[in-house]
Amino acid sequence: MSWCTLTLSVKDGARPLHAGDELEGEVEVRLSRPGRCDGLRVELRCHAIGKGNDHEATLTVLPLFAGEWAQAETFRYPFRLTIPPAPPPFKGELMTVSHVLRATAEIPLAIDPKVDHPLTLVPSPEWRSKAAQKPPVVEQFRGLLAGLLAVSFMLAFIGLYFKSPTQGLLFLPLGAVFFIPSARNTISALRISTPTVAVPRRIHPGQTVPMVIELDHFGGPLKAVSATLVCTERVVSGGGNDASVYERIHFNETVALTPSNKQTCFEGSAVLPNLPLWSFEGGSTSVRWMLRIHLECSAWPDWHMSWPLSMDPAEAPALAGSPRP
Repeated sequence: MSWCTLTLSVKDGARPLHAGDELEGEVEVRLSRPGRCDGLRVELRCHAIGKGNDHEATLTVLPLFAGEWAQAETFRYPFRLTIPPAPPPFKGELMTVSHVLRATAEIPLAIDPKVDHPLTLVPSPEWRSKAAQKPPVVEQFRGLLAGLLAVSFMLAFIGLYFKSPTQGLLFLPLGAVFFIPSARNTISALRISTPTVAVPRRIHPGQTVPMVIELDHFGGPLKAVSATLVCTERVVSGGGNDASVYERIHFNETVALTPSNKQTCFEGSAVLPNLPLWSFEGGSTSVRWMLRIHLECSAWPDWHMSWPLSMDPAEAPALAGSPRP
């Protein structure tokens, strides 16, 4: 048994806490002998626990004491902590996000004693997920790379043909299978311009999300433009070659966008579910919202691009155009 034990008591600690609330409590330290403490502190922590690897993050730290405990007795350290904006609590199919108040004493050459007190935090409008700050992700087929591979393939075919015409002719159908689609993809990649996407990057439950997609030009025949809102819960268990990935899709809705007064501008909207599916990223755990733009082309490869969104407990901002990537 350790010579230093901690007890953490919190005044009204079972009540729901909002960002900005004051939390009062006391850390009691019981000593069976004198000793040194390199740091006694309380900290608010966020936990993501479930089917994947556990994740912990410290949100705020309040130091209480550092120095020598000269004699074996009981010491009490009162504290007052302000609750900061924090990731909202979440209970999904693969993980649970929760919060605890932890008291820890750093003891040299020994296991640090610690004690936790669970807290219930109310989703805070001041919290901002960083997902909306991320750039869009291009998912279209890399036509230029395929074109380079096709050129290399045809050069190999020409060399084989001059060396052995019979083998070269047998090789020709296989070369055409690679060359024709690859050349088409290469030309398509040059003909399609990156669209300008106007959409709220921060969203909230129950919101109607307006979307405006505008193309400077489009060289190929365009059949349809659509947008898909997707929410995916994802965890990773283990690491390296032994890692296992688990995913659950909580929301997946595709909206057909209709052309406005000009043929290169498309508009539409989608209604989000009124559920606490907050954006979250911590270690190998995440809840991610994406807006996926799909340009369906006739006789040409389709074009895809994804825009990360933040599902936050806040009012949605006004529609604003987003810059080109």
